[in-house]
This record gives sequence, C-alpha cells and structure tokens, in this order.
Amino acid sequence: METDLRSKALITPCNARMQFQADILNAIINRRDIEEVSALGVYKNPDEIAKLRTNNDFITGNLPSEKVTVLYNGWKEAVKRAIN
Repeated sequence: METDLRSKALITPCNARMQFQADILNAIINRRDIEEVSALGVYKNPDEIAKLRTNNDFITGNLPSEKVTVLYNGWKEAVKRAIN
C-alpha cells in the first residue's frame, strides 16, 4: 500500500465512504480532525497549517483485489446508466 491520501470536507465524518475510498484506491487515508479547511488559505506560513493537523486517524484499504474489481466495475456501470 503506497498511496497516502488526506481527506477533507463533508466526506470526512462518514466512515463507510472513507473505507470505500480506501478499499477502491488501495490507499491509506489520513482523516483530518478539522472537517472544513477552506479558510486555511488565509495562513501565510504552511507550518502554521501543519500545527493544526493533530489527528492521525488512518483508514486502510483491506478488500481483496477481486472484490475491488467487482465493486469498481459496478460503479462504472452505474455511472454509464446515470449518463444515458
């Protein structure tokens, strides 16, 4: 597992969505303790922002690759149906 993603905004509190993303992407997701980060752009120094990140809640993908393939193909099929 090589990918480390950081989550933000409204999806953060939803455990099922976070786990699904980790599984599909085969990634480790580091969930923020601050859900809304839009205002962090006002900080001039990136070190100030880093100090605000205190939570290390990691979600790790743990589905077998065969199951991930089935779920991903189902998602692509759903997108096709929604477009058509």
